[in-house]
Amino acid sequence: MRNLSEKRVAGEIFVKRFCEKFGMDMNFSLVFSANVEITGTDTIKLTNINPYHLYRIFPEVEELFIFVKYNSNPYVITTRIKKIDTDHIFAEIKNEEIYKDKRRFHRFYFCCKDIGDFSIEKNGKILTKSACVQELSRGGAGILNPEIDTVKEGDIIRLENFEDELSLEVKILYRKPKGKFDILGGEIINSNKNLINYVIKKYIKVSKDLIEKAG
Repeated sequence: MRNLSEKRVAGEIFVKRFCEKFGMDMNFSLVFSANVEITGTDTIKLTNINPYHLYRIFPEVEELFIFVKYNSNPYVITTRIKKIDTDHIFAEIKNEEIYKDKRRFHRFYFCCKDIGDFSIEKNGKILTKSACVQELSRGGAGILNPEIDTVKEGDIIRLENFEDELSLEVKILYRKPKGKFDILGGEIINSNKNLINYVIKKYIKVSKDLIEKAG
C-alpha cells in the first residue's frame, strides 16, 4: 500500500450519463478532496469530503479513485466503496499504479448540451455548424460529428461557439472511432478565452445538475 499518510488527498468518481444528441453513453468525472486514514490491511476511511453534497452521488457509484505521491511519483489508487455513512466512507483498495496522465489540468468529458454546438471551419470554409466538443482541457479537445469526413490528422481547424463567444484553433492529432461515429482529437494552439476558467464554469454547472437530480 502506497503512502496514505497525507492529511488531504484528491479523488475522483465517474457518473454515467446518456448524451442524447449522438445517442452515446459517457462518464462524467466528479472531483473531490478528503482526509484519509488506513483502518485495515486494505481498507481506508475518508472523512471531511469536499464538496459534501457528493454524498448524494456516492450510492450510485462503486469505485473511488484517489491520487497520491510516493517517492515523487504520482499514483492512482482504485478503491471499492464498502460503506457510506453520513460523514465518512469506508473503501477497499483494489489496485494501485503509477498515474500515467501527464496533464497539469484535468480533462473533462461533456455532453453536447453542456457546451452547445460548434462550427468547424477549415481553410476558410465552414464544414458544419453542429459539431460537439465532448472532451475539453486546457490544451486539448475531442470533437464529435458524424458529418465530417474531410478532416484528417495534421489539419488546422477553427471551432466557434457563438453562444459563448468561444473560438478555438485546433491542430488535429488523431481520428478514431467512438461508438457509431469518429472523434477528432486535437491540440488547442490558440483560444480567445481562458480555457481553465471556461471549463471549470461548465464543470460546476453540470456537477450541480447531477447532484440535484440525485436528490
